[in-house]
Amino acid sequence: AIGQHPEANWSVTELAGLCGYHAIYFSSLFKKCTGVTPKQYLISERIRKAKYHLLQGEKMERIAERLGYASIHYFSRNFKDETGLTPTEFKQQEHEI
Repeated sequence: AIGQHPEANWSVTELAGLCGYHAIYFSSLFKKCTGVTPKQYLISERIRKAKYHLLQGEKMERIAERLGYASIHYFSRNFKDETGLTPTEFKQQEHEI
């Protein structure tokens, strides 16, 4: 569900419900299986898709909106936390390679 719809603001309760589990058990099982929390996994999926859209030349504002971010600032902060680069730096680095 996260991979298909990373733009959705998934709650742990919603995700757990899709699997037929209680939210607390789901969170524990999810982290045990993936090594990250459901929230971190969602952020990672969003940033993975953001990289693709950045390399396709889309504007950051459109990407942030497309991936469910309320603000470009929050998108940029998540991107930098995840990749170590701002979206602009990422785009420039890819053109240099």
